[in-house]
Amino acid sequence: MKKSILVKTDMGEIQCDYFASELIEGAERINKSLVRMRQLLEATYPREHLGKIEYELYTYESEEINAFSVEKDGCYVIAFSTAMFLQFYKRLKNLFLVKEICEWFETEPTEAEYCVNAVYDYMIWFVTFHEFFHVINGHCKYLSERGLFYAEQSREQVSDDNLLFQTLESDADYSAVTACVQFIFVQAKNSGAFDDSVDEDKRCLLIKVAEAEVIYLGFAVYHTFLLFSCAQKEKMTDCVNTMLRYDHPYASIRMAYSFMAITYQLGYFLKMDEIVILLRKIDEICIAYDRIYYAEESFEKSLVSLAFTEKGVQHIMLLHNGWNNLVEDLRKHAHINLERKEELDQLNYWVNDDGTMMKV
Repeated sequence: MKKSILVKTDMGEIQCDYFASELIEGAERINKSLVRMRQLLEATYPREHLGKIEYELYTYESEEINAFSVEKDGCYVIAFSTAMFLQFYKRLKNLFLVKEICEWFETEPTEAEYCVNAVYDYMIWFVTFHEFFHVINGHCKYLSERGLFYAEQSREQVSDDNLLFQTLESDADYSAVTACVQFIFVQAKNSGAFDDSVDEDKRCLLIKVAEAEVIYLGFAVYHTFLLFSCAQKEKMTDCVNTMLRYDHPYASIRMAYSFMAITYQLGYFLKMDEIVILLRKIDEICIAYDRIYYAEESFEKSLVSLAFTEKGVQHIMLLHNGWNNLVEDLRKHAHINLERKEELDQLNYWVNDDGTMMKV
């Protein structure tokens, strides 16, 4: 482990530090977060199970919310901007001053600190896993062999590579959300949530706690997508015909695809009616957030609704099925076993491209 390392990227040469300087605003929070992020990866993916791969987590000083992964001298550098930590926390603090948001989380603004910290942790953990899967799923090596590099802050660009970038982003999203849900329910399982020998009331309580954590996770993921997206203030009707405008999918597309991962993983632990209620709750919170963020009262005008248009579901299927065209090449660089995904041939939609609800 090096205390500091210089990395060449498309953003220029960047000094990455193992810990943030004490002179940087919020250094204590940044450094505590880095420690927890390293512990999280070691607990869920011990290095001895990953073969010869070398990686380290760093931070770098920047006013832009961003993160990236790149190989340097045989070691993968996974780096997060100082602004990411600071802005995640500051924006959540401000967000939970809004009474309506607090109501969705069934708390009061004066007692919202737990919610702030819970959502912050899942935002940080999701980004950690996301970058980590760029590395162990072979994305970084695959791109570097083609002279390509990209960071997490979405970039508008006219490029034939946008579809490739978006496909890899979707895979990292799916893998990261899967890891987060598994982490939540492994904790619940280890506490006795699914052990018949444990008192039923305690088991029910443990499951309710896990379900609450999934709600925090769901909102954290959507909020993260928006903060990394330069299209975060664009309404659905501005996006529906420009799916490949950026090197990252729109936040609504990413969230809908992440919902698929959440649904699949919850299926191992909960009944379908319980899953539907849980996902509906997350959806309602995201829509409430959109209503405040965009000052729009109707669901169909919110960015969330983009994923439920015909073009939205077609794009989700394009990214999901496109993964299978990359698997063989990625396996050469991956540090875990990669499986082909079951093809998606149909998804439901109920919003017209002009933002109106379809009539049934």
